[in-house]
Amino acid sequence: MSAETDVALMVELEEQINQRIRDGIYTAINGYTTASPVSAAMAQAAVANSVKANILSDTGFIAELTRRIGQKMQNVTY
Repeated sequence: MSAETDVALMVELEEQINQRIRDGIYTAINGYTTASPVSAAMAQAAVANSVKANILSDTGFIAELTRRIGQKMQNVTY
């Protein structure tokens, strides 16, 4: 095989590995697979949605954040 063929095969292999990683991330977060390959944007959105849901379900964090915002609002002058 030529050097160009070797490079092309390596690039294709790298993309296949990246696709498997994206598919694995998506499956791990959502608990199901998709019929089509997962794009990088889909994997990022799945991570972002998971983090957001995790933060919003933390009632202690939300209560503390609300308290701090209330304190800051009391100090605001119009």
